Order: sequence, then C-alpha cells, then structure tokens
Amino acid sequence: MGIAEENIGSKTRCVCKDCDKEFLVFNCYIKRDGHRPYCSMACRSKNVAGKLNPRYKASEGWTNCKNCNKSYKVKPISLASGKAKTYCSTKCRDEKIGKVDVVCQECNATFKVNQCHEARTKFCSRRCSGINKYRMNNQVNKGVQRGRGGKREDLNNQYFRSSWEANYARYLNFLVKQKEIVKWEYEPDTFEFLKIKRGTRFYTPDFKVFKNDGTFEYHEVKGWNDDKSKTRAARMVRYFPKVVIKMREKDWFKRNGNTLSAIISNWEKGTY
Repeated sequence: MGIAEENIGSKTRCVCKDCDKEFLVFNCYIKRDGHRPYCSMACRSKNVAGKLNPRYKASEGWTNCKNCNKSYKVKPISLASGKAKTYCSTKCRDEKIGKVDVVCQECNATFKVNQCHEARTKFCSRRCSGINKYRMNNQVNKGVQRGRGGKREDLNNQYFRSSWEANYARYLNFLVKQKEIVKWEYEPDTFEFLKIKRGTRFYTPDFKVFKNDGTFEYHEVKGWNDDKSKTRAARMVRYFPKVVIKMREKDWFKRNGNTLSAIISNWEKGTY
C-alpha cells in the first residue's frame, strides 16, 4: 500500500501505509518527493520514529549526565556540534545548577528560576509581563495629546502623560479640599480581557476616584478617541459592565478650563 492509485485532476489519490486511509496529494508534491506513504505525521511516527528510523544507529549519540552520570541518547548531530543536552532530566539539571529567588517587577511575587536566567527574568508570568509592557507604553508621549508628558512638582513629582491629565489631577485635589471626594489615585488598576488572545487585552483607566459614600469610579482623560480607545471602551462594557467610567474629553476642558484656571494654582493653560 501507500502507492499512487489514481490521478484526480491536479491531485493524486494515495493509500496510507499504516492505517490504509485514502488521501489526496497535489501532483506537484508527488513529482517532487515521490509517492507519499503516510497520510499524517502520526502515522509516519509509528513507522519511522526512534529505532524504526532507517538512519538510526544504536551505537551513536550516547552521552553521560553531568549530575548522575547516567547514559542517555541524543541526536548525533547535536552531540557533534556541542549543543546536546548536558543533563538527562530537569531534576538533575536543577540539582546541579540550583535555582535562585527572583521578585516579579509587576506583582512583587517571589518565584524561582535557574541561575543562568536570573539576569533576564523580570516577571513571574506572561500576564505580569503584558501588564507591565502596557503600563510602560502608556508612559510614552504618543499620539495626539494636549501638552507635554512629564513630572509635575506641585503634584508630588507624579508623572502624567499630558497637561490635560495634570490639570485634571489638580482639579481632583481641589475636590478633595472641598470635601466633595475622599481621594484619588492615578492608574492604580489594570483590567484584563481574559477571553481576548490578540490585540487590545488590557485597559488602565487614568484616575480612580473615591467618593464620600464609600464607592469609587474611574475617570478617563481622553484628548482623541482613536480606534484602540474605542475597542477598550467596548470591551470594558462587555467584560466589566458594573465598572463606572466617566470620560473627560475636549468638551469638558473647553467648558470648565477658564473657570478652573482662575481658582486652581499651577493650572496649565492651553487650547481647548
């Protein structure tokens, strides 16, 4: 079995040498490689893997574990090039090399890694890595913004991505003094869209505002609502419908900017 049986247009009907299943192969592949004896890699592995491989040589590719001195087989080409595994198992590698404690730069959790990976390992998981990367990207003054990003001395040297965000922080401080809110925090929470595997997977609102009644809500300062911002807003409504987010866009600053600049010190004036 496994020989070409019939030509069907641009394909050739073949029969699998292992499971006797009929399958079609393009004629160009038959011309290039000859007849296909197996319908899948699974069937091929049953017949040519390991010792069944016609190129397998039992006397080649043997090396000793650096920890337990046990003999085990590797690919001869890997052994010849010096790239073969030096330990027979993960357990032997950990016993010989040992592991060290590393603190995650995002969640501050302590986890263990091999000594050779200590310098380059900064996060305990892909989730923490993604959140951190998203935060760092938000600290860069990109896109259309009103004003400059940077630290403000009157706001405890807090970094803000635009003058609009800095002004809104001053406005929130004014509300705290007037006892209209309890306090506020800048980008403390990041929401993850767990069911989304690609594209926009995280969202960090600008301000978390704690109200006098014990509840809180999020305020987002947005100078320009681009496609990513629209996607984040739509996914927040879908995955976190109970989270309250209030937008502070150009119209809000245009209505209130002149009045607030007269009563709030260090207000950064600009074109609204």
